Amino acid sequence: MGRLVPEYAGVKYWRIEREGLQTPVWDDDHPGTPYLFTETFPSGRGKFQARIEIHPADAARLKMQDGEAVRVSSRRGAIVLRAWVTERTTIGVVFVPMHFAEAAANLLTIDALDPLAKIPEYKACAVNVAPAANEELGHPERKVQRGRY
Repeated sequence: MGRLVPEYAGVKYWRIEREGLQTPVWDDDHPGTPYLFTETFPSGRGKFQARIEIHPADAARLKMQDGEAVRVSSRRGAIVLRAWVTERTTIGVVFVPMHFAEAAANLLTIDALDPLAKIPEYKACAVNVAPAANEELGHPERKVQRGRY
């Protein structure tokens, strides 16, 4: 695991059993990180925004630029967010994070539950991506109604 996630490089079963650890633990000699912020907590300083990850080939085909407002719609709903043109995605596949209130990806997907486990169905669906106006970008203070939630 430590080869894939450097923050876990020093996490070993024998260390957890002997002393307990809190990540990040950068190597076998690192004591772990009992807390991240000693003076202040960086509340409100993050500049996070909802965005759709789209491959450069798809963005070029759709005549979209990085940072532009786009409308993502499915048969269940639509959201407007900014495009992030990146090779992190595969051609023909887009990614929208689910945790932004102003552009909730859950509005695009089905709200079915697994009948046995009672957990949400895997969130994947066909969407259409089209240009949108900046004025259509969502506002986190606005509430959106959704299904039976």
